[in-house]
Amino acid sequence: MTPPRLYLWLLVLVSLLGWSVVRGSADASTRLTNTGGRKVPIARRQAMTAPVGAKPSRPRKAGRHATTPPSRPGTAVAIRKPRQALRSDVRAQATAVRQPLIVIDAGHGGRDCGAVGTSGLLEKDVTLATALELRRQLRTQGRFRVELTRTTDVAVSLPGRIARARTLKPALFISIHADASNDPKARGASVYVRADTASGAEITRLPASSANAGAIGHALSRGARPHPVGSALLQYVMVDQLGDDIRLVRDPARQAHLYVLDTVGVPSVLVEMGYLSNSREERLLRGKRHRQVISTAIRDAIGDYFKELGHPRAGRT
Repeated sequence: MTPPRLYLWLLVLVSLLGWSVVRGSADASTRLTNTGGRKVPIARRQAMTAPVGAKPSRPRKAGRHATTPPSRPGTAVAIRKPRQALRSDVRAQATAVRQPLIVIDAGHGGRDCGAVGTSGLLEKDVTLATALELRRQLRTQGRFRVELTRTTDVAVSLPGRIARARTLKPALFISIHADASNDPKARGASVYVRADTASGAEITRLPASSANAGAIGHALSRGARPHPVGSALLQYVMVDQLGDDIRLVRDPARQAHLYVLDTVGVPSVLVEMGYLSNSREERLLRGKRHRQVISTAIRDAIGDYFKELGHPRAGRT
């Protein structure tokens, strides 16, 4: 065989050997990435094709705002609160700070019935029903926070009422009562503040009788401290609002040494809604509609009080 023909056969043989090597590598790659016609996960293919001793790569997170970071089995994951929920919490706290707290004291309760009406209506029931209605109206407005010294027919001592009010640190304290008199013709509402004997102010009569001696009579105090700043303004707007809707006594703005007002330490008033010893007013106080009228007047007076102070959220609409 001549040398040129020999060289040609050698070139063909080398080409065949090279093609066989390339095909064998392709078959091996196909076996690694396609097992029985099933799809192999990317992480598994990477592990199958990675060099011996190489560490597998971790899967990427869903994004920079991923809410649940990857964790190992058996380990606790701290879930971060969404930013929107945090903003809502801050707004709720700020709103609570801006909304004044009103404490409503429903007079008497439990074994202490207070005054008893001509037909048996108990003062403790009237005061609780009015306090609950006033709380409902104030909360419906959404301008105030409201707490009651009692929400059921339970006996709460005078020191207990004062202690609760001091613990809550309200902006206003309003005690609700119904009056009684030996004169069956006596009628009308009145508003009391603590007597300011230090300034020489005249003290008006404290309404007390055998019917309510168990509560109002024992609430007398002989302190001579001036009443908190703001009580006079609260009394003024309260008389003004009540006078628009219900009958008042001749001198509705009164002062007395009432223990429940003597020791609270915040602007406070005691509202006498009327005389249970008067058959006409007892009938009115027994009705839900009349108690709603009284509650609305007190609610509006509270709004007027804060409006006079220039409060940004508590003024009347």
